Amino acid sequence: MDFSVTDSSSYTKRTVQEDARTKLAKLPITYYPHRNMAEPAPLVRVLIILMTCFLLFHRSSPAAIAPIAPAGILCIPRERDALRDFKAGLNDSGNILSSWRGADCCRWKGVGCSNRTGHVAALRINSLDGNSYPLGTIGGEIRSSLLSLRHLKQLDLSYNDFSGQPIPEFIGALQSLTHLDLSYSNFGGRIPPHIGNLSNLLSLHLNSYPYNPPEIQVVPHSHDLAWVSGLRKLQVLSMSGVDLSAAVDWFQAVNMLPGLIHLDLSKCGLQNTITSPLHSNLTSLESLDLHYNPFNTSLVAKKLVWLWDLPSLQVLSLGVCGIHGPIPDVVGNLTSLQNLELGFNHLTGVVPLTFKKLKKLQWLELSDNFINMDITKLLHLLPSNELQMLDLSHNSLTGSLPDWIGRFSSLNLLYLGYNKLAGEIPVGIRELRNLTVLSLSSNSLHGTVTEDHFTNLTTLQCLWISHNSLTVKVSSTWYAPFRLISAGFSSCILGPQFPAWLIQPTMEALDISNTSIHDNIPAEFWTGSSLWFLHMSRNRLVGMLPTLGDLELVALDISSNELTGPIPTLPKTLSYMDLSKNNLSGPLPSDTEGLMLKALFLFNNSLSGTIPCSLLQLQQLNFLDLSNNLLNGTFPKCPRGYRTSSITTLNLNSNNLSGAFPMFLQRCRDLTFLDLAYNSFSGSLPAWIGSKLSELALLRLRSNMFSGGIPGQLSWMKGL
Repeated sequence: MDFSVTDSSSYTKRTVQEDARTKLAKLPITYYPHRNMAEPAPLVRVLIILMTCFLLFHRSSPAAIAPIAPAGILCIPRERDALRDFKAGLNDSGNILSSWRGADCCRWKGVGCSNRTGHVAALRINSLDGNSYPLGTIGGEIRSSLLSLRHLKQLDLSYNDFSGQPIPEFIGALQSLTHLDLSYSNFGGRIPPHIGNLSNLLSLHLNSYPYNPPEIQVVPHSHDLAWVSGLRKLQVLSMSGVDLSAAVDWFQAVNMLPGLIHLDLSKCGLQNTITSPLHSNLTSLESLDLHYNPFNTSLVAKKLVWLWDLPSLQVLSLGVCGIHGPIPDVVGNLTSLQNLELGFNHLTGVVPLTFKKLKKLQWLELSDNFINMDITKLLHLLPSNELQMLDLSHNSLTGSLPDWIGRFSSLNLLYLGYNKLAGEIPVGIRELRNLTVLSLSSNSLHGTVTEDHFTNLTTLQCLWISHNSLTVKVSSTWYAPFRLISAGFSSCILGPQFPAWLIQPTMEALDISNTSIHDNIPAEFWTGSSLWFLHMSRNRLVGMLPTLGDLELVALDISSNELTGPIPTLPKTLSYMDLSKNNLSGPLPSDTEGLMLKALFLFNNSLSGTIPCSLLQLQQLNFLDLSNNLLNGTFPKCPRGYRTSSITTLNLNSNNLSGAFPMFLQRCRDLTFLDLAYNSFSGSLPAWIGSKLSELALLRLRSNMFSGGIPGQLSWMKGL
């Protein structure tokens, strides 16, 4: 069937596992600009002539007379009326359906009509912006007027917000449907088994967000999947995030779909309840995603024997499934496999020799397991010409990286961090010319890294080698052949000079903490910076900080250095800042309006003056440590401020603050840590401490000038 859709908006990007769905979901749709309304299409002209002749022969019969659509209009009036009624039931706060006006419904956004018959054949209504970001601005009622669209083949209502209402049962009566997508639209309740009546369905997408708070998101559920077995033509079934914890028949149901190509039941709470038959009928299955289900079993268990009888399988995802024990030899039977994900389980032992049979493997994810073998032996088992992503991080791999690692010419992403690798980083790593991510952090690597290691790595974007015994030695005038987005060198040696080659405008996250730098921070480092995360603690950085207000930093840690001068103007985007253990002086920042700070650590400096109300009244501030400074004066009452404060930790130890116990603290209902020791506070302790600060777990008041008794209410505080 040929039909056109006048919807030029882009659709959401799918994951690698959903590529099969995207290919299958495409009907022969032709997107076209508005036709010239003055010149009807030839087919339309023929239809007008035939209709005119028909009316001439039947003009005596009133029942035979029907309105004729104006020239050039495909839309069938009764279907246009059905669409208008459907729209009337929706809430469209984003005006996404603003084009639904005029006589030709085939030109409305998201509506696709057959060029041959004019019937509405596709309906795509998504709350997506131009960047395929879900806005959820469409909701309301899905009206049964959709049933008037008897030729509807494709219905896509994904990425909307229907506020937890159940999927309407009448959708199961849209018998012509071949593609149905209701994903991520906040449907709740039981999935109607009536969907099983859609015998022509080729693809079914009912994905849901499974982890959002209840007030934001509800999760649809199904007690069983027996209804799925009636969808004999189904090629794509995607129900990620749907609660299927009670569906003990899930395998038996999908096993009756021999044409199934893509199956996604990830994050469904599936149990290890597979019973006979154990033989698989899924001979066409190419993609199987079961990750994040509590199977808690071994890959060699009899209940999973069907996994190894899938001759067409290209993608297998069983990450975060509580799988334990060794990787079985039978994995090698899946010779079509391109993508294997077994990360975040409890796999032990070694990768079996049968991996050599996986000649097409492009993506291997075995991170966060207990695999214990020599890295060189493991690499020998993998296809050097095909592999694009290798994640073996967070295991117990030993040995040294071989110099011939450069044979993996297609490798894009390499994660080997958090293992027990030793030796030097081989210069041969420079032959990985397609590499964009290299992560070797937290191993026992040693030696020197020079320009030679990076010669051909022109596509490198992320470089993480932190927590090794490495020295990075490059020329002060060396120009890196790559543009980094993120990098980490913590506990390596980069200094004593500041590494000028890391001054890159593309850099967004950088960790050069404890890298033996004894230098100023160059002014050009801050100019045009894209950084949102910066960690430079435990060096010997000197000089003053420039104004930071124009940056978009979210996290900044330059603690334990030798910085001097005042605290500069801060970025409005800043959430975490640690400038402790420096030689900073001057007042605390008072121009803090609009700051998003949640944690501020300024202890062990020489800051002076009083504590400004504007700092205390930051609504998101949880942690404030101003201890070991030269602050003086009384603690402000801030009478014009908010009635409540979010502060949970407040440390004012070792200053010269005076006056009564701070009245402001009555607003800090969630305060758990309060240290006022080594100041000059005076007067009696208020009784309200016991009632207003009921969450207190630590209270330090020593070395002050308080007088009188300790209020009895303090003895009633259970957490103190």
